[in-house]
Amino acid sequence: MNKAIAFAQKGQHLEILSVTATEKVEGYIYVEAFKEAHVKKAIKGFNFILGGKCQMGQREEMTGLYRSNKQEEI
Repeated sequence: MNKAIAFAQKGQHLEILSVTATEKVEGYIYVEAFKEAHVKKAIKGFNFILGGKCQMGQREEMTGLYRSNKQEEI
């Protein structure tokens, strides 16, 4: 968030739509953007991301990450 604010103050934008994490898949963050280059620009310089690696995910896979495993109680 701080990086997005710093870029915006310079008149630049990271072009990131959202960043999330889920307990279902520990150790990963999910960055939503239109282009891979936008993600790489956003994570550049973050030491906690090993080697700045990023991998594109399929939309169909992403929706399942946030679905609850708990059944609704009646």
